Amino acid sequence: MAAEFEFKDMEARQMFKKLASGIQSIKNGEKKLIGLMSSVIFRDIIDHFNKEEGESGPWAPWSDVYAKHMKKIGRSGNKKLQFTGRLRNSFQPTNNRKSAEGYVWFNNAETKDHFPYAKAHNDGGEILPKRDFMWLSDKAAESLAQQLLNFALSEGVL
Repeated sequence: MAAEFEFKDMEARQMFKKLASGIQSIKNGEKKLIGLMSSVIFRDIIDHFNKEEGESGPWAPWSDVYAKHMKKIGRSGNKKLQFTGRLRNSFQPTNNRKSAEGYVWFNNAETKDHFPYAKAHNDGGEILPKRDFMWLSDKAAESLAQQLLNFALSEGVL
C-alpha cells in the first residue's frame, strides 16, 4: 500500500510545508508521527479483514467449488482470506519504510518470499478474484488528518 496525496490549495501546501519543517525540530518527531500514523493504518487494514470488504465494497464470495470444499472440511464459517490467519497477521504496524516519496506501508505477505496468493488477491487476477485489503478508508484518512493536527498542535509546530 502506498498512499500519495496532492494538495492544490496554496494555504494547505504552506501548512504542510511548515509542518514538515517543524517536525524535524522535534526530538524523534518523525518517529513519533509515523507511530501515530501506523496505528491508524493498522486498525483500518485489520478492519478490512474483519468486514471482508475492499475499497469498492464486499469481497467476492467463494467459488462454488471452494465453498463446497470448506463445508466438507468443516470450515464453511471461516472468513475469507483467513483460513489460517497468516495473511491477516502478516501486516504489522511496523511494516513501513521510508522511500523517496515519503513513507510506504506494506504487507510482508505480498513479497515474493511469502504467500504468492496475497498479492493476487489484493490486486485481483485471472484465477483469484480481487479481495483488496491494503487500502485506506475515508474514515482512516480523516483519523490520520486529526492525528496529524493533534500532534502538530501538542508539539507546538502549528
